[in-house]
Formats: sequence, C-alpha cells, structure tokens
Amino acid sequence: MGILRGRVDLTYRASNDPLKMHRALRIVKPNTDISGDYTCVVSTFMEEDSRTKQMIVFVPETNFRLIQNKTDDDTVNVICAADGAFPEPNLTLTTPERDYAGHSRDITSCLYNQTDPTLSCISWKL
Repeated sequence: MGILRGRVDLTYRASNDPLKMHRALRIVKPNTDISGDYTCVVSTFMEEDSRTKQMIVFVPETNFRLIQNKTDDDTVNVICAADGAFPEPNLTLTTPERDYAGHSRDITSCLYNQTDPTLSCISWKL
C-alpha cells in the first residue's frame, strides 16, 4: 500500500451492495504528505481500465492575524498573515468603502515550515 499503509480503515464499506461496497477508501488522519496523484485500476476477465486524479489534503491555518501599524510618515501598513495552511492560501486585503485601484498593490510572500509541510504566508498593502 505504500504511503497509505496503516492509514486505511480496512473495515470500511461504502455500501451494503456487494457490487459497490469496495468502491471507496476511508483514509484515517489524512495530512499533507499524502497529497498527490492516485490511480484506480479496475480489472475484469475481459479488460482493464484505470483513471488517475490528483488529491489535495487541505489544512486550514492555525493562526490568522490582521495587523495595522501607523508609521512616522502618516501612512498605515496593513498586514494579513496566516500560518500553518496548505496548499498556499490566497491572501487579499480589501476595504469596501474605498477604491484603491491603481493606488496600491498587494504583495504576498509564503515560507514553507520546516517541521511540517505547511506554509506561513503574509500579505501587505503598499
């Protein structure tokens, strides 16, 4: 079973119908290291068919912050930060009251965490 060894509930049945009971797997405690391409192969006495799909295990952020700091030159820095997310989140700073089109831009930067395969991202408005 490779990467899924010890992570599949072997007692799980997707249906009581004998022809459909093994059509799905229940993965126990999924995490980002099992994200990737998976192939299902169906074989009969007559032929064989297969399909491959990508599976992504999503991890919500563990910490989310919105910070504003007034600088010495009468400007405000607004920072949006998220830690521990996977895959890379889209962080966007918006305000419903004003249109800043052409006057500011969002910059986002992400770093991979060394202890687990998640990201820490920060976005700020210039």
